Amino acid sequence: MVNTYKKDSYEVYLEKYKGALSPATEVVINAVDYKTLYNGMQVESIADLGGKTGPFLRMGDEGGIEWEVDVPETGFYNILLQYYPIKGKSSTIERELYVDGDLPFEGARSFILSRVWGDKGEKIVTSDGNEFRPNQVEKPMWRDTYVSGTLGYTMSNFKFYFTAGKHTLRFNSIREPVVINTITLKQEKPTPTYAQYMASLASKGVRDSQGQQIKIQAEGAVYKSDPVLYARSDRSSPVTEPYHLTKLKLNTLGGLNWRYSRMWVTWEFDVQQDGLYQIDLRCKQDFNVDTASTRKILIDGEVPYQELENVVTR
Repeated sequence: MVNTYKKDSYEVYLEKYKGALSPATEVVINAVDYKTLYNGMQVESIADLGGKTGPFLRMGDEGGIEWEVDVPETGFYNILLQYYPIKGKSSTIERELYVDGDLPFEGARSFILSRVWGDKGEKIVTSDGNEFRPNQVEKPMWRDTYVSGTLGYTMSNFKFYFTAGKHTLRFNSIREPVVINTITLKQEKPTPTYAQYMASLASKGVRDSQGQQIKIQAEGAVYKSDPVLYARSDRSSPVTEPYHLTKLKLNTLGGLNWRYSRMWVTWEFDVQQDGLYQIDLRCKQDFNVDTASTRKILIDGEVPYQELENVVTR
């Protein structure tokens, strides 16, 4: 098969360093220990933010900032950022990443740091029983995010190749200010297969739960990456809860608005009994004929096994 990848693509970059090791070493860069500012970048040291004690670095929405890093072992590393999405223009936070003064591959030209949104209070119920969604407001919090692509063409987070020795990392602002605590070069925790996951649980004596059912209504999401991921009303099926033939009831979330790969939604729920549970999704995809929708499922911030990296719904 002929390789049709562009010369500056991520796939070509990986092929260039094929066979390189992935060292277990972690290298932590404190954001306040930057080396150089470029093109009018405005920074500020912040002592306390979001329940954590700093110092942290506020990075402006124009210009660039560069750090020096001493890498002890040659190989591939993922890059993990701990950041806080401070108030800006309510747009998605976007940056460009350079290594040693160069763009390592085209995908590093843009990576996203999500904001956190949620409902401003409860749904609005009118006197005649119709329901309307509350406004969406920012609910900022500290987040840990690996540098990854924005278009969804690469399922895994980006890996960057470093030789042992001193290097520079540079972030150029594309949109919005952000506060950064640390930048860490490390290996992302490997995700087991479903068979490995189940074997591990069996070895610990984990069994099926008994007589339990937990129903989560999608419109009750607590956090979202974008303000357009709000509760919606769907009257196409009486099975959808809550349902009314003539009145507006908020009973779904997403729809056409939830179509970009970088978007995410979080639900919270309580489990009364330890054990194994099956997850049953009731969803609808009728915007693109004969096209499947795919989602990644995380539980408590992690993908339990590889098969949940790409769950297909139709």
